[in-house]
Amino acid sequence: MLGLNVLAALLLPLLALGDPQYNTPDPLTTSTTSSSSSAVPSATGGGNGFAGSTMDITVAPGGSLSFNPGSISAPNGTMLRFLFPSSGLQHSVTQTSLQNPCTPMQGGFDSGLTVATAFFLMVTDDQTPIYFACKFPGHCGQQMVGTINAPSSGTGSFSDFQSAAGAIGVNEAPISFTGASTGGVGAIATAPPTTNTATSAGSSSTSSGSTSSTSAAPSPTQNSGAGRLAITAGELVAAAGVAMILL
Repeated sequence: MLGLNVLAALLLPLLALGDPQYNTPDPLTTSTTSSSSSAVPSATGGGNGFAGSTMDITVAPGGSLSFNPGSISAPNGTMLRFLFPSSGLQHSVTQTSLQNPCTPMQGGFDSGLTVATAFFLMVTDDQTPIYFACKFPGHCGQQMVGTINAPSSGTGSFSDFQSAAGAIGVNEAPISFTGASTGGVGAIATAPPTTNTATSAGSSSTSSGSTSSTSAAPSPTQNSGAGRLAITAGELVAAAGVAMILL
């Protein structure tokens, strides 16, 4: 039984890459014109610090299955800007709940699976803890989750939510691919992701007040299709070998 669980954990994300829905970027329906520094100022400082009307959250920094920061504290009116990686696997910022960490919340915000984009949320109720996760198959069960204005410790805290997601593990239920969803509870999205005009995820932040450029935004389709499947075929064989040993 242990071998079967390990095999499932190793194969679920790899098999998902063969599904066309995970190799197709979400359509971008909003304008990709460069935003001015006054409209989208860059946050500075580390950790959960708030420095201005916009806070940047890096999605999958360095290829890790995480958000940085994962625990966010932000007052009403704060704009949260999630910066997705410039290439590689797609990820999402999908609102869930403490009770169901890996299940999208009805009426919640959802960036959809995307790459090389920025997704904006406005905090509207800083007294309501907000929980979110990545809906790429297997990522939530590997604790790719985050919180906004959650308790600092105990029930409902970031660590509590992270543990609840990890407890689901390979039993994470498949999620239908539905693209981006606006709205939300406690924080709202008014538009789907846009081409990332800010500093690309994983690199250092730009200084406050600087104007970003659209020319460096990479194509979301760079690592899709046959190239991905060629790589994952070798990984599939390796994963099967590990499972056979454990069995």
